[in-house]
Amino acid sequence: MNNTYIFNSLQIDNAEKFQKYYSCMSDYRRSKIDRMKMEKDKLLSLSAGILLDSCLKKLGLRERFMEYALGKNEKPFFTNVRGIYFNISHSGAYAVCSFSENEIGCDIEKIESADIRIAERFFTEGEYSYVLAGENERERSYRFIRLWTLKESCLKYKGTGLGGGLSSFEIGFIGNKPVILNNEEELYLKEYEADGCCVSVACGSNSFSSSLVEVRL
Repeated sequence: MNNTYIFNSLQIDNAEKFQKYYSCMSDYRRSKIDRMKMEKDKLLSLSAGILLDSCLKKLGLRERFMEYALGKNEKPFFTNVRGIYFNISHSGAYAVCSFSENEIGCDIEKIESADIRIAERFFTEGEYSYVLAGENERERSYRFIRLWTLKESCLKYKGTGLGGGLSSFEIGFIGNKPVILNNEEELYLKEYEADGCCVSVACGSNSFSSSLVEVRL
């Protein structure tokens, strides 16, 4: 099963609580947090660790005992356990973590006013037409952000990030369900919405949870 967890970082609302959870993280996660210059970025990085720990506890594991290595384009993976894949994203106050027995990618973006010119530059012609078909600015912005998260989740699945090329593949819709056109990898997509954000997940397995799992302290 491909599960995606979401955490509101505002739950860590004081320094004492931050230190409590920071002290329970792996060396890898604490190092990432320490390298962050902005407090909000430290908070989101810690939130990612809390999400990972919540996922791992269900398997009898803990994040603080995990060993990491970096793959292509610095996508992290575990070296001391096999068959567990994860991907992390954050936007605004939220962090999400997708967890699977298969390679996986996820992205979250806040739904807000978007510069549609970016779609003309980086999306395919069909995707750009989909964005422009929105009835008003709000709908066009939503369509842009929806496509952006779907495409970025695919690139994160591949481990390429944006360097893999947003226009290197095309996303269309059957009904309102997103699909990858000319899908040679048999990659599947799942969408969620949470508090004004689009969340997208890409995985080689089509076994997605029906809803996001909210993690609370």
